[in-house]
Order: sequence, then C-alpha cells, then structure tokens
Amino acid sequence: MTDILFTIIVAAALALFWVMLYDTNRFVVRNHTVTDPRIRRACRAVLLTDLHNKCYGKGNERLLAAIHGQKPDFILIAGDVLTANTKAPLEPALRLLENLAREYPVYYANGNHEQRLRISPRRYGKMAKQYRKGLKRIGIEPMLNSHVNLPEYGLAI
Repeated sequence: MTDILFTIIVAAALALFWVMLYDTNRFVVRNHTVTDPRIRRACRAVLLTDLHNKCYGKGNERLLAAIHGQKPDFILIAGDVLTANTKAPLEPALRLLENLAREYPVYYANGNHEQRLRISPRRYGKMAKQYRKGLKRIGIEPMLNSHVNLPEYGLAI
C-alpha cells in the first residue's frame, strides 16, 4: 500500500513539474474585439505583459513573429517585461523593446517589477537608472501617472 501511495505522489509531482515547465516556456495569443461608438477608426493593438525577461526562441524570434503576424498599429506594454532581480540582465527586455519600437509605436506602463527597481535603489542598485536609460535610447518613455491621446482612433491610453 505504501509503495502504491509513493508511486502516485511521485507521478503527481512529475506531472506538476512538467506542467510548470511547459507553462513557463510558452506564451498565449488571445484575440479580443472591442467596439465602442467613440472609437473613430479601427485599429489593432498587441498587449504584452508579464514576460519576466523570458526569451521565446533566439532573440525572441517566436514572440516577434507572433506579434508581426497580428499586424498591430501599436504595442501596449502592461509591465513586468523584466524581472526585478540583481542577477537578471536587462538586455533581453531592452532588445525585445528595441525590435518592437523599430516598427510600432510602443506605449509602456510599469508593472510591479519595474516599480520595485524604481522605489528600491538600495536593493537593486542602478538597475532602474540603467533601464530608463536603455528605454530612452530606444525612444520609449514609460507612462507614469499619465496618458496618451490617439485622436485619430478616438482613444486615450
């Protein structure tokens, strides 16, 4: 009886581990349609969030291909593109954003990881300053308590 119980627990743990590994190495594309009489012109946006420095293929090629396939008019970033960890490099996030900003307008809002870098310099050192500098070089200005009007679409982001 103990052997059977042990086998079941090990099998369940392995299955859970596989699901966790699978889930952390994929992204999901979902399509939603928003209609509102205030929208003046049809547009397509891609919303990215919670990437946590993950790369999907070399240079994020799989993610970039999926984004290009959506043919967006602009990109919305809802934060956590990077991970607030002093051992995590900023380059994967900055490279992805640079590739996106070359082709699309990018509107970037901080998530809790970006916010942690900003409010805890004692813990994260110069990471926030380096990240802001990288974003500025790319031409992305994070939206902090602000919005952007897109009158051609009748939208405010």
